[in-house]
Amino acid sequence: MANSTLNLGNLVSYRNEISKAEIGALLFNLGKTHAGITNWKKYFPQINQLFSSYDEYYKNGHFDNEIRNIDSKLESFIKNLNIIIPDGKTMSFVEVLKGRSSDEDFVKKVFFRGCENINSGIDKGSPQDSNKLDTLWISNAFGTFKRPVEEQYFDDERICFFRSLHKFLEDNNYYSNPDWEKIRKFIFNEIKSWYSRLLSDSRFPVNDVTLFDQVYMTASMFKATLAGMFLDNSRYQNYLNNPQSIKWSILGIQYDKLGLAEKGLKASYINWYREASQKVDKKVKNIIELKYALGNEVYRDETGIYFIVPENIIGEKDSDFYKLHSDLNKINEEIQDVFTSEFGGEVYPALFLTKPSRGLMNLGHLVSKASENFLKAEYPNGFEKNLKHDKRNEHSREGICQVCGVRLAVADEEKQDLVCDVCKGRSKDRLDDWWFNSAGEETIWLDELQDKNGRVALVTVKFELGKWLNGDLMNSLAIRKEDYKSYLSDIKIILEKIKSVTTFASLKNLINSIEIKNFIGLFDEKGIQKPFENILKKKIIKKILSQPSNNLNQRE
Repeated sequence: MANSTLNLGNLVSYRNEISKAEIGALLFNLGKTHAGITNWKKYFPQINQLFSSYDEYYKNGHFDNEIRNIDSKLESFIKNLNIIIPDGKTMSFVEVLKGRSSDEDFVKKVFFRGCENINSGIDKGSPQDSNKLDTLWISNAFGTFKRPVEEQYFDDERICFFRSLHKFLEDNNYYSNPDWEKIRKFIFNEIKSWYSRLLSDSRFPVNDVTLFDQVYMTASMFKATLAGMFLDNSRYQNYLNNPQSIKWSILGIQYDKLGLAEKGLKASYINWYREASQKVDKKVKNIIELKYALGNEVYRDETGIYFIVPENIIGEKDSDFYKLHSDLNKINEEIQDVFTSEFGGEVYPALFLTKPSRGLMNLGHLVSKASENFLKAEYPNGFEKNLKHDKRNEHSREGICQVCGVRLAVADEEKQDLVCDVCKGRSKDRLDDWWFNSAGEETIWLDELQDKNGRVALVTVKFELGKWLNGDLMNSLAIRKEDYKSYLSDIKIILEKIKSVTTFASLKNLINSIEIKNFIGLFDEKGIQKPFENILKKKIIKKILSQPSNNLNQRE
């Protein structure tokens, strides 16, 4: 992968096309916002069923009628909108909305089979139909009640969305001169607040997956896949022919946010580092998601910010992870510039990518290794010139600043704290902000928080995410009542049968064995079970035929 040539200029040239495709992926599940489809009908029996499945919304003309009723401009804009795909051809924007019902092979194979199907399996696994909810409600990650799913957020909200979109496009003259960065931001914000109140599935325990969770990850996978193809056009045909081969990497921009905050001698220093980290993450996010449209953010914590990106942007291997491809050094440099601008040369990130995979579990491994990766941060040439030092005079003492730990600080003899002018300025900025914007804001003075005895308590809480990120608490076996001993026995039998395959007859028996069917039955039907029949069988046969040592009797 690292040896191929990547065309970064090509990616920048087509970022608007990627944004349009991403928007289409965000909207392809609009049919699920009809309270009358089979998924939701029993919960809202009073609703007139206009269509029974989400994809019929586009196939049967309901989408066309709704946008036409909003305004002819909106209908014309959407119906005439085209997307340039990586082979240079154009396709209708509406084809992405259709998903599995599209007439375009690119949408059916790359978008739906390659991205949506695998995301559905990751999000939901394969819960039992017997676990259907009595009433629709959204749970948190621990399975407890968060909020009910209300009828008002289905059909009525969909019409409100179309009206808001029309007004936004009309008021900003985007019907004539569309700004796809602004349009993406508007649609993303509208979809997030709306879809977060709807479900993707009516079964427990996957009712913690909102409709927004599903479409965001599907759109992010599709976006990263498109970016990979625009960087290297040779991938187009392979992904089209073999959508099951599409993989993704996780890009981590890692730096020790907690360590930065802990350097502060006072609350003002801690607050400054917190706010600076937020600014850095926002700017880095804009570089990855907007300027280069490489992928989307999937996780953020005290170790950095993480994105799902194309598999082909990995470069040289460094221990368990990979560096960014050398053809993308410009991205690395721009991210370093962000850190220089915000931190003044104090700290720089370590950029690492995981090994490409069909899932996201590599994220946990990358996060767990953050403390080791911090030590591998790359500093730009000449970064030292950004580290301004205080000027010394005859009545002062000098040393390393007790806050940033990198600048030379000068202080009068009577002052105990040795803090450089840069860090002092940061503390002063916080005081100025409070002074001019104190109305309605929290206090910055500890004596206003103390009790009658002059005591102040500092309480910190840490939620341990390790088991969630590495998948131990997200496995489908952990959220379903299953006889794990029985499945463990099946797995052992399968492994033994694989060892004993010597003929086509024994191979056929293995593939059709009850143990294989039981095990595959644990997973999502459309994402795993069906593809197994069409793909895995062929791969097993091909692999065994390529092994002369197996000595298969081809006459059987």
